[in-house]
Amino acid sequence: MSDKVDFHGDVENAVIGDVHQVARLSNVVNLHLNEGKKEVQRITDYQRKRINVLVKEWAAICGDKEIEIYKIFIADYGIQYFRELPIEHYTKVKETLEGWIDAGTAKTDRAIDQARLLPPTSEQHKAHECAVCSEKDVAIARAQKQVLIHWLLVLVLAMTCGWLLYKMPAPAAPEQVADNTTCFSEGKGYSTGGTIRVDGDLIKECIYDATAGKSFWSKPR
Repeated sequence: MSDKVDFHGDVENAVIGDVHQVARLSNVVNLHLNEGKKEVQRITDYQRKRINVLVKEWAAICGDKEIEIYKIFIADYGIQYFRELPIEHYTKVKETLEGWIDAGTAKTDRAIDQARLLPPTSEQHKAHECAVCSEKDVAIARAQKQVLIHWLLVLVLAMTCGWLLYKMPAPAAPEQVADNTTCFSEGKGYSTGGTIRVDGDLIKECIYDATAGKSFWSKPR
């Protein structure tokens, strides 16, 4: 823009148009009003890690994949990658995730409390019965094993005792107890007055000696 303009007053007034123009003066006024584009600040690494922790926690509660949760915010804020999220939206995203987590946790706690109050279902009852039956079966099997081991020990002990008795020498025959009124010959007892024949067709008689208090054989005759 190049015109001949005569100003009466400050040049500042000419920018807003409050001037008196006179054709006798000639000036050139150039205005540059372009401002530099302001750079958008992105979230920091710490903030991104904090958001990642909340996303993992919410994914564990709701069952969705982490990438699906990130896609929600990517779509809401019109960005290509979540790391491009402007820092001014960090607080809003963080509070949103925390709200979801609190609501999901409270819902889960209520469900657990209600499940504790409700009677067990048939499937739970069957599962409990099966567990009890399994424990009984294990206990019975263990008891049977112990009984079998005891019987084997008894059998081994019985066989050992029998073998030892078999190998023991026979007890010696008791010595003939002297009888004061009996005489013995070749393992046989003869009462007083009994006789036996010896060599030479002689006879020996069992005689009781009152002085000695016992019986003995007389001399052959």
